[in-house]
Amino acid sequence: MGLSLAGTACGSYFDGDQWVGVTVTNNTSESVTLETHPTRLLSTGQSTLIPVDSNSNPQALRVQGPDGRVLGCLTFLFHSTSNEKRSVRVSDVTACDENIPSFAG
Repeated sequence: MGLSLAGTACGSYFDGDQWVGVTVTNNTSESVTLETHPTRLLSTGQSTLIPVDSNSNPQALRVQGPDGRVLGCLTFLFHSTSNEKRSVRVSDVTACDENIPSFAG
């Protein structure tokens, strides 16, 4: 099971895709690495803004612990964009579903 976020309205376009900004906050007691391109290291309490494609297809963002072990995934599913603020916490990770494509952001 993953985290599903949905929104409405129109947003900006890039190569035909619609992107929404999601703030990921590390609310755990250890540093984590987000498997984005390039990867992002988040210390305890640190946040980062990542672009997520709102193409109606689920995307899984893998989160690694300080030892490189995958802690789980944050799964995003958007159908469209809106101006509302979106945020998730690292503690929201769930088991990764290998049928969901990995996050490309």
